[in-house]
Amino acid sequence: MTDKSTYSCPRCQIGHLHRSQAAFVTLYRGMPLSIPNMDSWTCDICQYQEFDYDALNHLEQITGQLMAAPEDMRAAARSSAHENADVNNSQRLKP
Repeated sequence: MTDKSTYSCPRCQIGHLHRSQAAFVTLYRGMPLSIPNMDSWTCDICQYQEFDYDALNHLEQITGQLMAAPEDMRAAARSSAHENADVNNSQRLKP
């Protein structure tokens, strides 16, 4: 990748993502972890930001764990909460 390469913004669909640097902050084993000047991509219109895949991959190799929760776990947590709400609503009588 070169510094002149840009990509369309996935959020606003108008702007372009440009290479930049930003602070990456997350929880690691219950403790805050902050990494200044981590490679990222920032939209020139809406300021959407995502971190560079290679930088995140390198960080994962150093820490030995995945930094974000997998999508499957987040989706399962959300669906079970919605299913429980539906069960409770079906048992309730309307006034």
